[in-house]
Amino acid sequence: MTRKKTFMMTVAIAILSISILLSGCISYDIMGYTITITPSDTSNSSLSDDGEISTPVPTLTSTPTATPTPTPTPTPEPTPRRDPITNYIKVEGHKFTPLGDVEIVMGDTVQWRNFEDKKNPRELISEDGLWDVPIHLNYMKYHEYTFNETGTFTFSLMYNEVRSRQEISVI
Repeated sequence: MTRKKTFMMTVAIAILSISILLSGCISYDIMGYTITITPSDTSNSSLSDDGEISTPVPTLTSTPTATPTPTPTPTPEPTPRRDPITNYIKVEGHKFTPLGDVEIVMGDTVQWRNFEDKKNPRELISEDGLWDVPIHLNYMKYHEYTFNETGTFTFSLMYNEVRSRQEISVI
């Protein structure tokens, strides 16, 4: 027997033996193809003319590997914007009403109005420098500011900055 036949026979027996040991088909994914080795029925072995047993070679089948189709990521719908509104803050009793921090939407306006006694004007301070000097508010006078960017802004009343401090969060 030639070296080539001997080598091919050895490979065939090795593949067959592995197939039998693993009791079924073997599949490999190689470069986008699935290679399936199916063991043949060994009961059909026969003697060749030179007296050697010829064993059937397992069947090799290649099938293209299915490439999964990517699912598109849904684009979130933008949150519908409402029309800008004016938020009213009263200055009374050396404090702001409503008490506590306020949350508004970008584009909204805030109006601070002085409800103090006629003899008590107030000075509105922007601690973030939205305006350079304190805004003087006489009785029933107001100051408006439209917030066109997001962030948190702090305001207070002059001579009572700690007690009257209020943050406005713009989303």
